[in-house]
Amino acid sequence: MNALEVYILISLVFVMATMVELAIILLVKRKSEWANGIAHNANQKKNLKRVSDKQKQQADNSPKPVSGTEEEHLVFRTIASEHTTVASYGLITTTEMIDLAALFLFLASYATFNCIYWTQQ
Repeated sequence: MNALEVYILISLVFVMATMVELAIILLVKRKSEWANGIAHNANQKKNLKRVSDKQKQQADNSPKPVSGTEEEHLVFRTIASEHTTVASYGLITTTEMIDLAALFLFLASYATFNCIYWTQQ
Protein backbone atom coordinates (compact mmCIF):
# COMPACT_ATOMS: atom_id res chain seq x y z
CA MET A 1 0.00 0.00 0.00
CA ASN A 2 1.32 3.39 -0.91
CA ALA A 3 0.93 6.54 1.18
CA LEU A 4 -2.14 7.82 -0.69
CA GLU A 5 -3.99 4.54 -0.20
CA VAL A 6 -3.26 4.63 3.53
CA TYR A 7 -4.52 8.21 3.75
CA ILE A 8 -7.74 7.42 1.89
CA LEU A 9 -8.31 4.26 3.96
CA ILE A 10 -7.90 6.08 7.26
CA SER A 11 -10.13 8.92 6.04
CA LEU A 12 -12.77 6.33 5.15
CA VAL A 13 -12.50 4.87 8.66
CA PHE A 14 -13.19 8.33 10.09
CA VAL A 15 -16.26 8.72 7.87
CA MET A 16 -17.56 5.30 8.90
CA ALA A 17 -16.94 6.08 12.60
CA THR A 18 -18.96 9.27 12.19
CA MET A 19 -21.82 7.31 10.66
CA VAL A 20 -21.73 4.80 13.53
CA GLU A 21 -21.79 7.69 16.01
CA LEU A 22 -24.84 9.13 14.25
CA ALA A 23 -26.59 5.75 14.42
CA ILE A 24 -25.87 5.53 18.16
CA ILE A 25 -27.25 9.03 18.72
CA LEU A 26 -30.41 8.20 16.79
CA LEU A 27 -30.93 5.00 18.79
CA VAL A 28 -30.45 6.79 22.11
CA LYS A 29 -32.77 9.60 21.02
CA ARG A 30 -35.49 7.19 19.88
CA LYS A 31 -35.21 5.23 23.10
CA SER A 32 -35.60 8.39 25.19
CA GLU A 33 -38.45 9.66 23.00
CA TRP A 34 -40.18 6.30 23.34
CA ALA A 35 -39.81 6.41 27.13
CA ASN A 36 -40.96 10.05 27.19
CA GLY A 37 -43.85 9.16 24.90
CA ILE A 38 -45.22 6.74 27.48
CA ALA A 39 -44.91 9.36 30.22
CA HIS A 40 -46.29 12.02 27.87
CA ASN A 41 -49.39 9.93 27.14
CA ALA A 42 -50.03 9.50 30.87
CA ASN A 43 -49.58 13.25 31.46
CA GLN A 44 -51.79 14.06 28.50
CA LYS A 45 -54.59 11.92 29.91
CA LYS A 46 -54.25 13.71 33.27
CA ASN A 47 -54.31 17.10 31.53
CA LEU A 48 -57.39 16.14 29.52
CA LYS A 49 -59.11 15.04 32.73
CA ARG A 50 -58.26 18.41 34.30
CA VAL A 51 -59.65 20.15 31.23
CA SER A 52 -62.90 18.15 31.42
CA ASP A 53 -63.19 19.02 35.12
CA LYS A 54 -62.78 22.69 34.21
CA GLN A 55 -65.39 22.26 31.49
CA LYS A 56 -67.86 20.94 34.05
CA GLN A 57 -67.17 23.90 36.31
CA GLN A 58 -67.55 26.34 33.43
CA ALA A 59 -70.76 24.66 32.32
CA ASP A 60 -72.16 25.22 35.78
CA ASN A 61 -71.05 28.88 35.81
CA SER A 62 -71.66 29.94 32.22
CA PRO A 63 -73.78 28.73 29.33
CA LYS A 64 -70.85 28.62 26.87
CA PRO A 65 -69.05 25.19 26.75
CA VAL A 66 -65.36 24.85 25.91
CA SER A 67 -64.71 23.47 22.42
CA GLY A 68 -62.39 20.57 21.60
CA THR A 69 -59.83 22.85 19.98
CA GLU A 70 -59.58 24.87 23.19
CA GLU A 71 -58.91 21.61 25.07
CA GLU A 72 -56.13 20.68 22.70
CA HIS A 73 -54.72 24.20 22.90
CA LEU A 74 -54.64 24.06 26.71
CA VAL A 75 -52.90 20.68 26.70
CA PHE A 76 -50.43 21.84 24.06
CA ARG A 77 -49.72 25.05 25.98
CA THR A 78 -49.05 23.05 29.17
CA ILE A 79 -46.69 20.66 27.37
CA ALA A 80 -44.93 23.50 25.54
CA SER A 81 -44.38 25.39 28.79
CA GLU A 82 -42.77 22.30 30.33
CA HIS A 83 -40.34 22.03 27.38
CA THR A 84 -39.59 25.76 27.49
CA THR A 85 -38.78 25.52 31.18
CA VAL A 86 -36.35 22.67 30.56
CA ALA A 87 -34.74 24.57 27.68
CA SER A 88 -34.47 27.79 29.68
CA TYR A 89 -32.37 26.07 32.33
CA GLY A 90 -29.85 25.09 29.66
CA LEU A 91 -29.93 21.34 30.31
CA ILE A 92 -27.98 19.26 27.81
CA THR A 93 -29.49 15.98 26.69
CA THR A 94 -27.55 12.74 26.47
CA THR A 95 -27.54 12.81 22.68
CA GLU A 96 -26.12 16.34 22.66
CA MET A 97 -23.34 15.27 25.04
CA ILE A 98 -22.49 12.27 22.84
CA ASP A 99 -22.52 14.48 19.75
CA LEU A 100 -20.24 17.11 21.32
CA ALA A 101 -17.82 14.48 22.63
CA ALA A 102 -17.67 12.80 19.22
CA LEU A 103 -17.18 16.15 17.49
CA PHE A 104 -14.16 17.04 19.61
CA LEU A 105 -12.76 13.50 19.58
CA PHE A 106 -13.03 13.07 15.80
CA LEU A 107 -11.81 16.58 15.07
CA ALA A 108 -8.78 16.26 17.35
CA SER A 109 -7.84 12.78 16.17
CA TYR A 110 -8.27 13.62 12.47
CA ALA A 111 -6.24 16.83 12.86
CA THR A 112 -3.53 14.88 14.68
CA PHE A 113 -3.53 12.21 11.98
CA ASN A 114 -3.17 14.86 9.26
CA CYS A 115 -0.33 16.61 11.09
CA ILE A 116 1.56 13.34 11.52
CA TYR A 117 0.84 12.16 7.97
CA TRP A 118 1.82 15.37 6.19
CA THR A 119 4.98 15.98 8.26
CA GLN A 120 6.28 12.52 7.39
CA GLN A 121 5.81 13.01 3.65
